[in-house]
Amino acid sequence: MKRLMVVALCATPALAQGPTPAPATVTVGASTRMRAESWNWFDPRSDGEYTFASALSRLFAAGSAKHLAWRAELNVPAFAALPEAAVQPAPSGQLGMGGAYAAGNNNRSSVAQVVLRQLWGEWKGGAGSVRAGRFEFSDGLERTPRSPALATLKTTRIGQRLIGPFTYTQVQRSLDGVMATARTGTSTWNLVAARPTSGVFTATEAGHTLDVDLAYGAWSRGFLRANGSETDVRVFGILYDDDRGTVPVDNRPLATRTAAPRDISIQTVGGHLVTLLPSGAATYDLLLWGAAQRGTWSGLDHRAGGLAAEAGVQWPKARWSPWLRAGHWYGSGDGSAADGTHGTFFQLVPTPRPYARFPFFNAMNTREWFGYLTMRPTRTHTARVSVHRIDLSNPADAWYIGGGAYDKRTFGFAGRPSNNERHLGQLVDASVEWRPNTHVTVELFAARNWGNRLASRIYASDGSGTLAYLELSLTR
Repeated sequence: MKRLMVVALCATPALAQGPTPAPATVTVGASTRMRAESWNWFDPRSDGEYTFASALSRLFAAGSAKHLAWRAELNVPAFAALPEAAVQPAPSGQLGMGGAYAAGNNNRSSVAQVVLRQLWGEWKGGAGSVRAGRFEFSDGLERTPRSPALATLKTTRIGQRLIGPFTYTQVQRSLDGVMATARTGTSTWNLVAARPTSGVFTATEAGHTLDVDLAYGAWSRGFLRANGSETDVRVFGILYDDDRGTVPVDNRPLATRTAAPRDISIQTVGGHLVTLLPSGAATYDLLLWGAAQRGTWSGLDHRAGGLAAEAGVQWPKARWSPWLRAGHWYGSGDGSAADGTHGTFFQLVPTPRPYARFPFFNAMNTREWFGYLTMRPTRTHTARVSVHRIDLSNPADAWYIGGGAYDKRTFGFAGRPSNNERHLGQLVDASVEWRPNTHVTVELFAARNWGNRLASRIYASDGSGTLAYLELSLTR
């Protein structure tokens, strides 16, 4: 990344009173992320087994001067060898992300597009800031803890659960609107009023403002103690209003959903607590996240909720610095397609990938037990292994995947029938990341899901699927 310093020349006489203005700075930079993905999406035929390549190039300029800051960024997502037959009629649907990319780009096998990803200006005062324009936003990451381990927990296990840019995809999303931040003592207050942009899976239609209103407010605070422990807490509220008129996805028959009202208005309140406690050679952590929802869903009353509870222990000075964690997630499901209430926890516009590294499921109508082991064999290598058991919370509801609104004509979540099955199987995934310097990152990832009884019913298969990819990121 290259930095250019621009110093403002002042014509004021040398004896003028007052502080010297801070020099203005302009930064220009670029990055490229290239990935080859190999999928086997449960389907025993060849349609669900494919490999494709993609890349995301980013070029930006950013500046600051005293109380002002700005950023302009162009993205160029590109795809090659997208699968031609990975989009099937219901209930099979899109056979993995290759199918989602193909469907989002008019079934073209090769796509490249220039997208305006960010363009914002910001006023910064002593105790806060106001940003307006097109920007990135991830809920839960408004405050940065002092401890790197706590910051990692927030990034990987708190942030983007309900609002995020969907960073795993090569198109991603932004928000168009206003964001304000204020700090009073050790507390941070955040307000966001915005609309998400199209993108995520569609490059050809990316960068348009969608008719989805988001209003987010949060209070967060950190607590440091003399024994070295640190705690981060947040309370938040979100208003979500979708007026695109797309047919919603739930467990009702398609004819019923098509004839029903299509407006969705959801209010979400929740919070998180995450804490680190050093004790001798070990550091213990505890994480709690919860949210409750109410509102209206396509003519139904919406009542739903989600809860995460996790704990771990890390030995930072031991060989390979092992970090072992375990936890449970519960996202409510709907118990009946015939009553007047919708009970499926709704994930809004999240980034699902941190919580489902093999993204054949998300947080909706899901009950999950999991364990993680992270290690650093060398200073430049990080290895991670996780094991999961995944079930539907309610077998009367659907099997959901997806990450929310991404264009004007598609709801953004897909639902497959459960056939009164509950078990989504076991999952094992592993990754190795090599970062030889600040400019280069290489990651190898592989995952396998087996014993997925819902998939075996839909695809007449043994219920196993795999994902593997090799990714190279370059930053300048």
